[in-house]
Amino acid sequence: MIKKTISIAWTAGNDSYHLQQARQNHSEPEYLNALAQAIQEVKPGTCFRDAMRQAITVDEYTVGVLGGQELGKRTRAILEDQAAAAPAR
Repeated sequence: MIKKTISIAWTAGNDSYHLQQARQNHSEPEYLNALAQAIQEVKPGTCFRDAMRQAITVDEYTVGVLGGQELGKRTRAILEDQAAAAPAR
């Protein structure tokens, strides 16, 4: 389980690095267009409009991660707090 978790974290971090580099080295339209194309490659049935919407969402998430928003950590903490506060069955 730990090995799988480390592998997932490494993959996510590595991909975030590539998104960050692409974002820094290209104009916003070029970057978002390429990201939308990449989404269409991994999801072939996706029309360009939906791919662009997803690209914008991925970009917003990437900016949040780079800005230290820690959305994953915060989400997990909220769920754990809710589980602890829930009455026992």
